[in-house]
Amino acid sequence: MKKRYLLPLIALIILGLFGACKEEEKNPKYLFLFIGDGMGLGQEQLAESFLGAYDQAYPTPQLHMTRMPQKGIVTTYSKSHKITDSAAAGTAFSSGEKTTNGMVMMNPDTTQTYTSVATYAKKKGMKIGIISTVSLDHATPAVFYAHAPSRNNYYEIGMQLPESGFDYFAGGGFRDPKGLKSNTKYSENYTNQKTANNNTGEGKKDLLTYAKEKGYTLINSKQDFKALPADAEKIIAINPELQGGAAMPYTIDRTEGSLALSDYVSKGIEILDNDKGFFMMVEGGKIDWACHANDAIAAIHEMVDFDKAIGEALKFYEQHPEETLIVITGDHETGGLSMGNTLSGKKTDYQLLKNQTASLEVIEKEMRALVSPSFDQVMEVVKSYFGLGDKIALTPYDEKRLQKAYRYAFVAKDKVSPREANRLYGYYEPVCITAAAILAEKAGIAWTTFSHTSMPLPVHSIGAGSDQFGGFYDNTDIPKRFMALIDKQ
Repeated sequence: MKKRYLLPLIALIILGLFGACKEEEKNPKYLFLFIGDGMGLGQEQLAESFLGAYDQAYPTPQLHMTRMPQKGIVTTYSKSHKITDSAAAGTAFSSGEKTTNGMVMMNPDTTQTYTSVATYAKKKGMKIGIISTVSLDHATPAVFYAHAPSRNNYYEIGMQLPESGFDYFAGGGFRDPKGLKSNTKYSENYTNQKTANNNTGEGKKDLLTYAKEKGYTLINSKQDFKALPADAEKIIAINPELQGGAAMPYTIDRTEGSLALSDYVSKGIEILDNDKGFFMMVEGGKIDWACHANDAIAAIHEMVDFDKAIGEALKFYEQHPEETLIVITGDHETGGLSMGNTLSGKKTDYQLLKNQTASLEVIEKEMRALVSPSFDQVMEVVKSYFGLGDKIALTPYDEKRLQKAYRYAFVAKDKVSPREANRLYGYYEPVCITAAAILAEKAGIAWTTFSHTSMPLPVHSIGAGSDQFGGFYDNTDIPKRFMALIDKQ
């Protein structure tokens, strides 16, 4: 008789304790979404493998992101293509809706605009931060505050940034702040003159002027940025040094006057921290650019820089573990990166990559500045930046490829068909891209494309609500799960 009543009593006690625990669980109010543009499993593995082989600061070669307890996988296809671009992918993980490649937060026939998770959070009273290593009007940051039929409408996209009312923008600059490249002649939101000239900028309001009119403070020096107080409001912080495309410099090229992505995340946390919570999107945008160029060492440095920024969010998480959610993923994989290639077989030597001392962007600039150079002059640049033919021996096959690239670039382009040139060099400087390929092969790395791939991507997460981001699902589910958690606050 006693056993008959004892078991149900124990069950009730357990259920009661479980229910009490459920009631005590807190929903996250500090939300981080980290997006490694172009980042797939290959990029993660390459970064960890390089760190383990070369950097003694990583005795256990694991990035912050790969140590997170919750793991998921997302598909990335767009409405129009199996292989997405950043605009369509961004629209998916910002709004939960699919669209065609090239479009920003609109349906394919442009009759409907979508609401981003950032705008959704802002309407709920949360503060918003948007950070990127590329320009702030680029596709990924744009999908959180703008709508446009084309991701290339940089002026129209940028002019929507001040209208968002978001609290903190940081990282790169703007590609077309004066509307000099815009095909739109007039927009009533951005100018009072209906006779705007689409090439001169006449009649168009300057984006930075417009931002100031909307109450934003513009910061573009390291000193002023470091001095920003925690109660600063409506900040646009542009990195003091910019490379091509109004982007922050590649990490490998960074000088003392520049700032790191982690600096912008750390300061953003200070400014956004409040009782109602915040949503912060952080993009490592130049992972993608490095992988487009098949620039392995630049990609590694961008991955590590991105991971250090994640480390800043983890510091905050450790102070607020029951109220913080950190989610990390990519928008697509770039480059078709893999470990192992036909020439190296199963051998790898990632330490060879340290012989490259600058990004391909910097090396190309020097190479293109040469006027009718000899092959020996070109090889001096290759030796200086890649170590090939100097610290690293070249095979006859390597030399033949470099000579072919030299002839195409500086002697006679008709020796290589346009189709073959596109396969070998893409739109990069032929000698530089060939040297980068040779170095990668010797290290044990392979690239299959200068573009994107359709591979599913990893999702790493930690914190309150992170259990919602495990499993196999589509990228459109990411914002839906964020919004559901926001609704529970």
